[in-house]
Amino acid sequence: HRIPAWYDSEGNVYVGRDEAEVRRDNNIADSVALSQDEDVLDTWFSSALWTFSTQGWPENTDDLKTFHPSDVLVTGFDIIFFWVARMIMMTLHFIKDENGKPQVPFKTVYVTGLIRDDNGDKMSKSKGNVLDPLDMIDGIGLEDLVQKRTGNMMQPKLAAKIEKDTRKVFANGIEAHGT
Repeated sequence: HRIPAWYDSEGNVYVGRDEAEVRRDNNIADSVALSQDEDVLDTWFSSALWTFSTQGWPENTDDLKTFHPSDVLVTGFDIIFFWVARMIMMTLHFIKDENGKPQVPFKTVYVTGLIRDDNGDKMSKSKGNVLDPLDMIDGIGLEDLVQKRTGNMMQPKLAAKIEKDTRKVFANGIEAHGT
């Protein structure tokens, strides 16, 4: 996740959810060039904030009061330390109940197995080996499948290999298996 900060040519810093918000909130004309900070937040750091940042935090919103903490988190065993432990630490630090006692983000963690590809590798967006379950149900043509698996990739340098593998393994696309 890129840092949500934009700079103008004079070195002024503007912070917002996106460039449109920065321009709107700071009355910056479209003719003024802005560039977004090139740095990124560590994925696991920003993901650690997920349980409460999605509920309107840092404000004490009705959603935060109603839905936090949640009952269950369902996750794979491979990210217990990277994600689950960090969510617990961040929530304990930032979120307190009405008495000031730190909260945990969920009451139960349900650990699942992993879905693997034909090489035995974990299916992962970053590896580009994920299949959309809806494509298994509804079916998808080869060209649409190639586009889906190579468009907006986290690692664009893998696109050529993923396209080649997709064309080899799914030469006719994926036949529909649903109703």
